[in-house]
Amino acid sequence: MIRMAGTKGLQALKYLLGRNPNAVKKGVAASIPELGLRLGMDGTMAVINASQTPGDLGDKLLTGLTDFGMSAGTGLVASRPFLGKPGIASGVDMIASVAGGYGSIPVSEQVLRSKDKLMGGSGETPWEKMGREEQERFAQDLEQQILAQHGLLYPRSNDYLNPGGLGTGGIG
Repeated sequence: MIRMAGTKGLQALKYLLGRNPNAVKKGVAASIPELGLRLGMDGTMAVINASQTPGDLGDKLLTGLTDFGMSAGTGLVASRPFLGKPGIASGVDMIASVAGGYGSIPVSEQVLRSKDKLMGGSGETPWEKMGREEQERFAQDLEQQILAQHGLLYPRSNDYLNPGGLGTGGIG
């Protein structure tokens, strides 16, 4: 069963890439350098996306792999009918890869939420977690500021260092 799935998966990959011995010679398949260029651009954008993702290494890997899989997959599938025409195939691949990259954003968010939930979190993306933590810090700072304005904080060490306070001997 697993062997059959692997064989069928390999056949599907060969079909998408146009990899059979005579296809490149006949001009109906992408050459290795052309595939390298196409997949290299998808990989580069996936690495950039992953590097800008907050969170741990797992979050970065999940985001990068989702982005690469969807951008490369949509590009290869969309350009498959045009393999005999390399210029058109490359253009279609680029457009479909961009669409796949944008399409991977909500998918990777759901994957990251699921990962956070499985790891015992509240099911947030790294961006949502970062925003929540920032809001909590802001609320604490605001609370401290309001309490200080009304003299409800006692004593703060920097009050003694202000000009005219005890730290200057009353001078200032």
